[in-house]
Amino acid sequence: MDSIIKDIRYGLRSLLKRPGFTVIALIALALGIGANTAIFSLVNAVVLQPLPYPEPDRLVWMWGNIRNGGNRASVSPLDFLDFRSQNKTFEQFAASGSLPGSGNLTGSGEPERLTVSLVTGNYFDAFGVRPALGRGFSLQNEKPGQDQVTVLSHAFWQKRFGGDPSIVNKTIVLDGKACEVIGVMPADVVLPQPADLWVPMNFDVDPGMKQRKAHFLRPIGRLKEGVTLAQAQADTDIIAAQLEQLFPESNTGWNLRLVPLREQLVGGTRATLFILFGAVGLVLLIACANVANLLMVRAAARQREIALRTALGASRFRIARQMITESLLLAIIGGALGALLATWGLQMLVRLSEDSIPRTADVRIDATVLAFTFLISLVTGVLFGLVPALRTGYKMDCEAPVRARYATARAACSSSSRARWQ
Repeated sequence: MDSIIKDIRYGLRSLLKRPGFTVIALIALALGIGANTAIFSLVNAVVLQPLPYPEPDRLVWMWGNIRNGGNRASVSPLDFLDFRSQNKTFEQFAASGSLPGSGNLTGSGEPERLTVSLVTGNYFDAFGVRPALGRGFSLQNEKPGQDQVTVLSHAFWQKRFGGDPSIVNKTIVLDGKACEVIGVMPADVVLPQPADLWVPMNFDVDPGMKQRKAHFLRPIGRLKEGVTLAQAQADTDIIAAQLEQLFPESNTGWNLRLVPLREQLVGGTRATLFILFGAVGLVLLIACANVANLLMVRAAARQREIALRTALGASRFRIARQMITESLLLAIIGGALGALLATWGLQMLVRLSEDSIPRTADVRIDATVLAFTFLISLVTGVLFGLVPALRTGYKMDCEAPVRARYATARAACSSSSRARWQ
């Protein structure tokens, strides 16, 4: 350990003696490691981390599937009610939809146009989320007289009401109708269709809710414990076949296509993110190659130093360890600078991609990302430090016979001279 500490101290002094070389190497490494850290943060949050719901693998997204037609259609309210009441494989069977027309908030304060989502009474239960304040909906809220309630998103609650905790049980005016605020969702809960507020569906009042050809609901379900996606698909196919016989005019060739919620949210961006991650990985390899070339040039200029260390008894391993220690110091310092650079670059990356990539709200520099940065810094340091170390060791091996012959000849000459002098 004492010799390793000495190597580190000597390496730091050596790097400080050549500030030009050190600055250029650190810039190259910071750019390469910073780019990899930023993209890995995005990949980690979007693809690798589980969805922020209890038991997310049981959540299933459902599309209306029309044979010889589109397979990403919405579902009609009457079909949804039949699937919800007849299925045997889902613990929760819920749906959401957009509020027809505008969602205008009036009353106290400035009028405001909002994003409003219609949801079934068990929508929040399907995700396993609970409001931070108040309560959520229930199936009772789908009935007339029980549907004039709303749940606010955390962001809208903060923006419009300043985070006032007394907002629960107060009344707001939405599209000219009074709605009682019964809850506020937590800040860390992001649902597939973000909205300013949610209101429950009423399947009895709106005439559009009575038509099988009016497809505008997006179902989502939570599978029962131990039920597979294939079993749920077979279950819904049986119900679809029954509905086709009962309502051939609207349901011929129509069924549900079940997709894991994770696949629905991130499946379209997974390949793009991994390609981008591979591209910045190549950038880091180029940076490693450039720094390795700089170290090889620097090693050539240190031949006198290496020769002196060898003459004093340093082994090939000892000199190689010193050179790799210096490269690791460069890599770790470059990794720290890269992490700082990634923090700034990640904010810009999220702003540019928040409309096209899901789950960008979860992107951050966390412990996993820092561990990744430290790991690639170590690997990078070994990669670009190993080549100069091996080359120096090879030159030492090649020069060893020459030095041995020179030492033998010098000893012989000295012996002959001493003999003549004596």
